[in-house]
Amino acid sequence: FAEAARWYREAASRGHVGAMNNLGVLYVNGQGVEQNYAEAMKWYRKAADNGNEYAMCNLGSRYEDGKGVEKNIDEAVKWYTKAAHKKQKKALDRLKALAEDGNTQAQSSLRSIH
Repeated sequence: FAEAARWYREAASRGHVGAMNNLGVLYVNGQGVEQNYAEAMKWYRKAADNGNEYAMCNLGSRYEDGKGVEKNIDEAVKWYTKAAHKKQKKALDRLKALAEDGNTQAQSSLRSIH
């Protein structure tokens, strides 16, 4: 994975948003790089800010589980909603689960998507 991390970093430095997201995944999992949630968040944010729906969903996951950032369900819902608007299935599934658990923000977001 170290070689993958090197190539993802190179592609990310050239603006490839998929590589930015993938580099974040490597940092979360400690694959080819030392596990570092803060670094993962940095790469997810760059990719998400450039429209990558997988990074948006990954940001939502980090805010939902509190790994690398302070747990913040409202922020998770915000990122899941952005990803779901781009047809990212995992994000939509997480919104549905949060809505079923009674989260009114998730319920409202689901209405805006359908």
